[in-house]
Amino acid sequence: MRAEELGELLRWCRLEKGWTQQVLADYLRVDRSVVSRHENGEYFNLDIVKRWGMYTGYHEIVSSAVAEFCGFENQMAKKYITYERIINRLRADLVAIG
Repeated sequence: MRAEELGELLRWCRLEKGWTQQVLADYLRVDRSVVSRHENGEYFNLDIVKRWGMYTGYHEIVSSAVAEFCGFENQMAKKYITYERIINRLRADLVAIG
């Protein structure tokens, strides 16, 4: 994922809420120009992006996009597969116990 694509996703999240940049900036407690710079792909602060996802209700989508942007998607996929195996093993044990 490129910086511009992450910025477009952040813009989409804001617009889906029907918010202006200023409204989101007020929630994030930053200047409106910070929101603009994120949406234009010029600058990313991971703490702001995390809160952006939480406030707009798109935390999971934003988190996945940030992971891809940072190059962590393969690591996250490996962790997910590991967790899924653990959960499946626990389920099988619970069924066996009865």
